[in-house]
Amino acid sequence: MEERPDLAELVEQAPTNKWRQLGLQLGISPNRLEEINLNYSFVADFRQNMYSEWLRTTPQASRKQVLSALKTTSVAEVYMAEKYYKFILQLSQDNDNSSHFTESNVLQPNADISAVQDRQRTERKYPE
Repeated sequence: MEERPDLAELVEQAPTNKWRQLGLQLGISPNRLEEINLNYSFVADFRQNMYSEWLRTTPQASRKQVLSALKTTSVAEVYMAEKYYKFILQLSQDNDNSSHFTESNVLQPNADISAVQDRQRTERKYPE
């Protein structure tokens, strides 16, 4: 949860229309949020630029901070936070499975790469 999200992840997984309230919870100044509001016309642009500002100005930005901010009473996006949390868990599981190297696929210089990829896909579908 302490990992830093990227902009595409935030825009896709936390598409709240309450971008201003979320921005305040994430520590963006009201003045900067007003600048974003004046410079763009669509909620998707407001949201994307708010997230971009947060990532740019917060070196320790984390997924946990976004989850916490989504659940505050001023944002009240609990369902969205739950969906984002499930996405993060799935992402973590996928990363654990995709980095699963075995002696056979590392040490055999002429191993058929498609066979290795097929086996990895199967391992992801049917974890031990």
